Amino acid sequence: MCGIVGFVKKNQEDVSGYIDEMLESIKHRGPDAQNYYSNNNVTLGHTRLSIVDIENGHQPYIFKNYVLVFNGEIYNHEKLKIELENKGYSFETNSDTEVLVKLYDCYGDSFTDKLRGMYAFVILDKDKKELTMSRDFFGIKPMYIYQNDEELFFSSEMITLIRLLKKSNVDYKINVEAQKEYLKNDFIKNHNIVKNAFELPKGKVFRYKDNKLTEVRTTKYYFDVNRMELSQILKEEIEEQQNADVDVGVLLSGGIDSSLITSYACENKSKVNTYSISFEDDEMYDESKYSREVAEKFNTNHREFKFSEETLLNYLPQLIETIDIPVYDPAMLPMLYLCENVSKTSKVVLSGDGGDEMFLGYTHHRILKYRKIFKLLSNLGIKKNIISTILIKKKNLEESKNNDQDTGLNLQLLRKTDLCSMRYGVEVRVPFLSKRVYSYSKSKNNLKFINLFYGKLPLRELARKRINKTIAYKKKQGFRVPIKEWVNNGVLGEKIVASLTSDLVISSEVISKFDISKMLAKKDVYYKELFSLYLLNCWLIKIKF
Repeated sequence: MCGIVGFVKKNQEDVSGYIDEMLESIKHRGPDAQNYYSNNNVTLGHTRLSIVDIENGHQPYIFKNYVLVFNGEIYNHEKLKIELENKGYSFETNSDTEVLVKLYDCYGDSFTDKLRGMYAFVILDKDKKELTMSRDFFGIKPMYIYQNDEELFFSSEMITLIRLLKKSNVDYKINVEAQKEYLKNDFIKNHNIVKNAFELPKGKVFRYKDNKLTEVRTTKYYFDVNRMELSQILKEEIEEQQNADVDVGVLLSGGIDSSLITSYACENKSKVNTYSISFEDDEMYDESKYSREVAEKFNTNHREFKFSEETLLNYLPQLIETIDIPVYDPAMLPMLYLCENVSKTSKVVLSGDGGDEMFLGYTHHRILKYRKIFKLLSNLGIKKNIISTILIKKKNLEESKNNDQDTGLNLQLLRKTDLCSMRYGVEVRVPFLSKRVYSYSKSKNNLKFINLFYGKLPLRELARKRINKTIAYKKKQGFRVPIKEWVNNGVLGEKIVASLTSDLVISSEVISKFDISKMLAKKDVYYKELFSLYLLNCWLIKIKF
């Protein structure tokens, strides 16, 4: 796992000073090495977290007329290497980086069809004077682009991209409409926080040539799994993702998804490191007893880290520093704390992200399947607002599933995981977001994944067999935090008051619909809105470099 940054400029002066500065700003993503390639009007920079072929897998990697910078992991690179060797290619390293560029040399744009992994890469063809760029199907690894009439800039993180624009004297604008969208939806989907800047669309191949960025191909992401059982798919996927030259642990929340991953990981290797968070004196949010139960069953090296309000205050500055695009997710606080502690003993961990999106694990999926029953409950006044909001959208299960993958998963969950883990140089791998698991999910009838009381039925059945009924059929909790209590009663509330009064920089156009004085007087009611405003205000202050 790494960070990449670069640009194409019409008139490129000596870049050594500020490409080094840009690499320093994303050094946390790859603290092991920083290098760049610069020639004519193109500069490609890379900062490395060494996981596979620690001694030799350095970047930018040059082969023939190609220069590659790459963030991610290709899990099936060893099989692809054999395929290329049979076609006459030789190799000087054991890295997935070398496999990636030679696979492109062999197959051209269609080579992404063969990749199993998570990635964001840029390949320069020096002869054709063009860039080829792509991200994985789920968008697990980020890449942000800024383009104008003469230049193109890219980076793994938006804040570094903004720094790069400022250093290059580009007259960029922060988008007011994007700020409004964030305050309404908790994330930004339909607007770009920086005008003319955007996240490279996932699952597609792009070409940049003659100042034009063009989509040239959609990556095929279907895998024939008709004869494969889900348990076999998960076993093989997790075994493949445990392949690294460093220790691979598991983020064990105690929920179904991470518990299943732990069970398979411990089949492949003994004494797996597992990590979890507990919340001090707050059983409503604390699932640590379940993670301990699973860890004991599979005899893992388990480490549990207690998160308190004092911890929150210590990590609040880290949260502000980490957020590169405004997003509301209080769970980033304990996630940062967890990742810093993980980094002391593991460079790579597996996570259960994606299980709910692949196998319909959310309440709204059950509401959509059993519309009549839930409509009756709504009419009786039972969770009326929640049920009505879901039913009024009139989505079917497949639409809801796709929407979950494109919004909550892609714009919140994966962004949180990437930013928090890479802040401390930890690579998080997500077995449920794989070509094989996705293909299995797509090949089955969505109705089979849920009943009136539970979602994710295939995963629950596996958990029942491999772990126990308690874990398999426990109520879904998710990675939640007591943000209401923290805002209403604690020091966090005091910080929010100070930020939104004496330090307020959000424009009146953005907050015209908010009565901040009223909200501050009723923090127990408006705690979410206040924390959202606080994060946006801090972000706007942060980008005033």
